[in-house]
Amino acid sequence: MVAKKVYNLFPHGSKIARVDLERRVGNKSDFVITDLLSDPARVAIEVIYKNTDLGLQRRLRTLFDEGYAVMLVVVTTSDLHPDRLERYLKRVGPIQVGQFDPSTMATRLGSLVRPGTIDIDAQVWDVLPQYLS
Repeated sequence: MVAKKVYNLFPHGSKIARVDLERRVGNKSDFVITDLLSDPARVAIEVIYKNTDLGLQRRLRTLFDEGYAVMLVVVTTSDLHPDRLERYLKRVGPIQVGQFDPSTMATRLGSLVRPGTIDIDAQVWDVLPQYLS
């Protein structure tokens, strides 16, 4: 559903409308697997559901280094509550976390996070919960 919502944001027939699932981004020694990726639009979307050990700071750094902006979407039935994640992330910048509710199929995309949106090297990352760094 998240992929469908993202796909429908792009102009029909446009080159940027290509959305790939689970793509590797980065080099051989430092890469991440991102859930959804529009390479032409340079947007990566992380859908957070089962894996709550996010390593988010490293993920964001890798995606930023590769030229991508990032959206975060949390499945509402995940062990990680979207509001809690958003509250923590607001310490590093103005981030809105998206949500997907599988019971209603309602999808709300979060803000588009770019290197200028947050300070990826801020000291506050050191005091955030371990699963974020």
